[in-house]
Amino acid sequence: MQLILEPPAPLEAAVSPIKHRHSLEHFRDLAMASEVISEKDDMGVLRNVCLESGMTKAGWRFMNRYGKDAYAAILPLIEGTKNAFEMASAYVKWQCGGGVKAPMASELGRRLIMCLGDFYDTEMYLDSRVAKAADDHWHKLTHPEKRQQFARKEWMQVITWMRDVRPVFDRNQWRSGWPAIHRNFLKWRKLNPAANTWHSALPAFDQGEFHVQPLTSSYDLAQEGYRMQHCVMTYARLCHAGTYRLFSVSKISSGKPLVTIGISKDGNYWKIDQIKGRLNRDPQAEPAGLGLIIQRKYAQEEERVKRLKTLKRIRRVENLRAEHEAYRRKRFKVPDGLRSQLGDEEVGFLEENGAWLSGLVSEKLQPNDFGQVRFIAVTKGILRPKTEQEQIWVKYWRMAGSTAR
Repeated sequence: MQLILEPPAPLEAAVSPIKHRHSLEHFRDLAMASEVISEKDDMGVLRNVCLESGMTKAGWRFMNRYGKDAYAAILPLIEGTKNAFEMASAYVKWQCGGGVKAPMASELGRRLIMCLGDFYDTEMYLDSRVAKAADDHWHKLTHPEKRQQFARKEWMQVITWMRDVRPVFDRNQWRSGWPAIHRNFLKWRKLNPAANTWHSALPAFDQGEFHVQPLTSSYDLAQEGYRMQHCVMTYARLCHAGTYRLFSVSKISSGKPLVTIGISKDGNYWKIDQIKGRLNRDPQAEPAGLGLIIQRKYAQEEERVKRLKTLKRIRRVENLRAEHEAYRRKRFKVPDGLRSQLGDEEVGFLEENGAWLSGLVSEKLQPNDFGQVRFIAVTKGILRPKTEQEQIWVKYWRMAGSTAR
């Protein structure tokens, strides 16, 4: 009988793997830069600061387990800013509040902060349960292209919707996950096709080698913010109010975005507010020079639209007056059976004005002054007749009954 000896297992396989403990030094550096702690303070002080700010013990364990990876997705957007520690902490607290077991996919995290503007701003609070719903859906998508499409479209559309509308989901919808949330968004968008959008008096145009595109929705701002890595989304409310307009400038030949230009309304005038390149850097002189062109073109286009609206309003008034004159020229026949019950002056008034008044009562003719509006209210019983004309018509209307209506 031959004895076969198995080769000894490698040492690495024989030893149980030890979980790697991430360093919190970077997080500590952010805290010191924000002057939350000093160089003399240890990790215990940092832990107490985090717990006092609202981070749970589970959140602190999350930080210990993943370290810098817990907020790496938003780090390029916050590093070097005075609020970096607060935003990193808020992002970790938000993820843990949603029930994620590991940091959310970086692609989702980067686009998330572009949609929110300032993550720690309580006015832009977003239900943290959407983090787990989206991250679970992300990991179910195995194809990279499907993941990119989900992050670029569905995720950003739903986040801007939740940010602006603040929808409420029940427990069953949260349990159903991302598909239920997205279905609710599609249903809302079908009922509110023009919501979260605004009008730009200046349409898209080309200027030399550059293309200028107005940003006219919250989704547009989120996409621009992601491309340019700045928080343009914070201007959504001003755009909704009509006091701010934003434009994306790109190279026609390559389609590469170069600058984002914002103009603000000061009284009746538009002025350049800011011109920013990627990561809020000062842009090159040539694309930056488009700011004055956009400001001038926007003011000119807005003035042109105002004049056009004024002309249309004048034409509507003139056409309405012409319709009234046409009705006034018509003769109204008073039934023979009612002539004997009316005086000669009343019959004369009705023959001269009856067709015109009948047109107002039947709403075939729109009123063009307050007196006519009042006359219609009298005929509907809303007001009592006061003028002689109103009294004559009401008398005739009651006598004629349904014939005169």
